Amino acid sequence: MFYFYFGNLEAKKKSKESTIDILICPKAKYSEPKGFFEGAINYIDQNHRQGLASQYNFAGSEIEEGDYLDTVHKWIEHTNKKMIVKIDNIEKTYHIKHKVYNPLRDEFILETPDEYVLFLWSIPA
Repeated sequence: MFYFYFGNLEAKKKSKESTIDILICPKAKYSEPKGFFEGAINYIDQNHRQGLASQYNFAGSEIEEGDYLDTVHKWIEHTNKKMIVKIDNIEKTYHIKHKVYNPLRDEFILETPDEYVLFLWSIPA
């Protein structure tokens, strides 16, 4: 897995409190997006941001396929010119929906021919 965390110093003044996490994993490791989502959150929790997994109720989460690439690009555009994220070869996009809506978090899975990409945008509480 490849993990990138962009803290609030990368964000433009307009939303300087927001953070972006990006995790990339080969599709061969997970047979479907929901398993990837759970594995990715647990990986981040165990290796980078302890306590993250406790914020999730995986049983109460839905992975909804749709056309979310424009929304992901919108969050990426919030970053400074210091960071460039280019997204190509996206076959499917998924939005993570929770039983309890949190307006401070927007989460997506991008699927390429060979990889899953977890994209988390959030404002730390």
